[in-house]
Amino acid sequence: MSEEKEKILWGGRFEKSPDELLWKYNASINLCKKLWKEDLEGSKVFAAGLEKLKIISNEELVAIHAGLDKISSEWAAEEFLLKKGDEDIHTANERRLGEIIGTGIAGKLHTGRSRNEQSICELEHRLRKLIKAILQLAEENLDVMMPSFTHFQPAQVTTFGHWLVNHAEGLRSVLRRFNLIESHQWCPLGAGAIAGNAFGIDREFLSKELKFPLGPTLNSIHTSGSREAIVDFLFCISSGFTVLSRFCEDLIIFCSPNFNFVKIGQEFCTGSSLMPQKQNPDALELIRGKAGTSIGRLTGMLSTIKNLPSGYNKDLQEDKSAMFSSFEEFNDALQLSLAEFPNLLQTAIILRLQNENSKKGS
Repeated sequence: MSEEKEKILWGGRFEKSPDELLWKYNASINLCKKLWKEDLEGSKVFAAGLEKLKIISNEELVAIHAGLDKISSEWAAEEFLLKKGDEDIHTANERRLGEIIGTGIAGKLHTGRSRNEQSICELEHRLRKLIKAILQLAEENLDVMMPSFTHFQPAQVTTFGHWLVNHAEGLRSVLRRFNLIESHQWCPLGAGAIAGNAFGIDREFLSKELKFPLGPTLNSIHTSGSREAIVDFLFCISSGFTVLSRFCEDLIIFCSPNFNFVKIGQEFCTGSSLMPQKQNPDALELIRGKAGTSIGRLTGMLSTIKNLPSGYNKDLQEDKSAMFSSFEEFNDALQLSLAEFPNLLQTAIILRLQNENSKKGS
């Protein structure tokens, strides 16, 4: 940034623009631009709330909504052009709105509003799909015998189906945790920077329009300074990864020549240039490794929050990196597990052949 003051949402008292290094370190646009749709939806409802208070006219509301719709079309078509001063998604969208309908009207959208109040599951759908696939395969293999283990020592005889349901039950518990999250059902919009909205905007109206079932958040200080929804989300993903990791660990062990219970498809494995006889279960190992990373993000977020004074602090910007990365990796892990599942049909065949050979030997 140059020493000349540039137009920034928070730059009212500043005579100079931020140092280039600080600006680069401070900006979060490359992460939060994924939230363009949510930001535009919130802006449309907030504008309606301002019109309800007579702060903007109906004509201005129509103009703002039209401008926001055009911005939405640009994002959807991947035609939105980011500029150097776009610090985050809120700044970028408001800057573009000013270019479309004029800064005089567009600037009113920020009346009594703070970026701090605009925080935020396809995962549940994929979890259900994976659980259903596991249960279906289990039902088809209720009579296929295999050993169970305690202390990693052979214990009682069980079945392939019984072993599968063990992991389905673990994923069901994860799904229940996702369903129990309520922190994302409270509407933060209208809480302001920390002490509420000075213009008395109707937060019940905002909550209803944005379909937050529990209504507005109860305390504006807590709203701007906490990230409970992110922490809850990261915990659920970590618990989900933990279950998948144990599933993968079983499969990694069972596909080794020492056990030979499971055959993993070659399309989910890699080999060795030095040892061509090897077939390494990389897909399973990668999921197991991502589990540790997801737990690290949860721990990191809790460590970030634990010593913060009340109210918003820039440290909280780390939430987006943790949330997006964890979501994408868990979503990919669920898809990879579902893609791998047809290969487990071969597992049943191997075990069934072992069962039949055992019966012939006796």
